[in-house]
Parts: sequence; structure tokens; C-alpha cells
Amino acid sequence: MKFLTRKLITHENLNPRGYLHGGELLKWIDEEGGIHAGIEMNTSLIVTKMMSEIDFKFPVILGDVIEIGMQTLDIGKTSCTLTCEVRSLHADKTVLTIDKIVFVRVNKYGLPKGHGWMSNNNWDSKKEIGGVRVVGVN
Repeated sequence: MKFLTRKLITHENLNPRGYLHGGELLKWIDEEGGIHAGIEMNTSLIVTKMMSEIDFKFPVILGDVIEIGMQTLDIGKTSCTLTCEVRSLHADKTVLTIDKIVFVRVNKYGLPKGHGWMSNNNWDSKKEIGGVRVVGVN
């Protein structure tokens, strides 16, 4: 697991109860995961396909510093699957875990596209978009 991102929790990050807002944390995780997957697949043309169950384990308070860790589980023909752990540096506790986050490389139409260093034979050159047959979307 690589912990490359740290965030200081400020007032703007808190929910009405005084803890880190879960949506704010998920935004940071999605951003970090996208960067990680983009580096793994050598592209910036990626989208988040899915996140598995999100397990919030420990609350984060004002002034705490968290670290976001990502680890690559699998790289497919068009996708990169990661796992994530967020930990609190001050409390020395795991804050959140996500077992599986999948990012997919896409073309300009938002359709899956193989990444450069692997075979691109998994995607037909003819696809249907909104009922319209499109040729050569690779």
C-alpha cells in the first residue's frame, strides 16, 4: 500500500457534528485513485466505474492529518482495480477501507479503450452509442 497523499482536516471539511464529512473524504479518495490508476495505465483518460462497500471505521476530527493509501490489485485490458485504506496519523487508527475501486480508460465517447502498453484487441471497432452505429471509435 502506497500512502502518498496527506490532508490536514480543517473547518471546511467537517460535517455539522464536527467530524470529517464522508463525502469530502470520498472525493479525495476518488481523486487519488484516479491519479494512481492513470499512472498505472499511462493515461489521464479514465473514469471511476465502481467502488465496493465503503467501511468507515474511525471518526476524524479538526486538526487531524489523514493519509490516503492505494494499492493496485489488478490491471486489465481497459481497467485498473485498486484497494484503499485511509488512516489517521494523530489517532494511529484506520479511518476507512475500500476493498475494490475500478477505474476504466475511455475514448472520447466515454467507451472503454485499451491502454497503450497492452493489447487493444478487446474492443470492437464497431459499437452502438445511443442506438446509433458508430464505426472506428478506437
